[in-house]
Amino acid sequence: MTVAYATADGTANAGTDYRATSGELQFTPGETELTISVPVLGDTTPEADETFTLTLSSPTNAELSRAEATGVIVNDDTTLLSVADARAEEGDGGMANINFNVTLSVASDLEVTVAYATADDTASAGADYRAISGELRFAPGQTELTASVQVLGDTTPEADETFMLTLSGPVNAELGRTEATGTIVNDDTALVSVADARAEEGDGGM
Repeated sequence: MTVAYATADGTANAGTDYRATSGELQFTPGETELTISVPVLGDTTPEADETFTLTLSSPTNAELSRAEATGVIVNDDTTLLSVADARAEEGDGGMANINFNVTLSVASDLEVTVAYATADDTASAGADYRAISGELRFAPGQTELTASVQVLGDTTPEADETFMLTLSGPVNAELGRTEATGTIVNDDTALVSVADARAEEGDGGM
């Protein structure tokens, strides 16, 4: 018994994701099983699983039952999400931004999302900065986005203050460095002064 076979693209592309394969199988009398091997071309790009089809045709001494099968190329690559520490001077009034860079270790063919939120450390939300939370969306191929936190300026001399920004709930990526420190740099200082003074000397002693 003989049967022809050939591959065809699905979401996977011949030459990029796998090698197009065609040929003929020959079953010897009494043989019931043979294997068709299709080479898969590896890469390091995070992407969705991809598929192609393998189709049987033109059988001799047999009839076709299930003539088409799907080959699934399972993605085994991932990208890591990380956030870097950031700092900014507070200013004397109004608001300034502390900008946290959130990055992917490698570009992905998929949209990547991640949630973020601030938390107090030595700085207090509402007094020193504005608490925020939200979600960042990386378009396919994009590797860097910014989460901005507003700092509330004042004129009080004080130590530098810190708060945290944390990543969670990634989609189509894994977490690398999940927490960063935001430093509100004090730019106020107190002045020390001495005033003139006078006293009568007296007639003796001190």
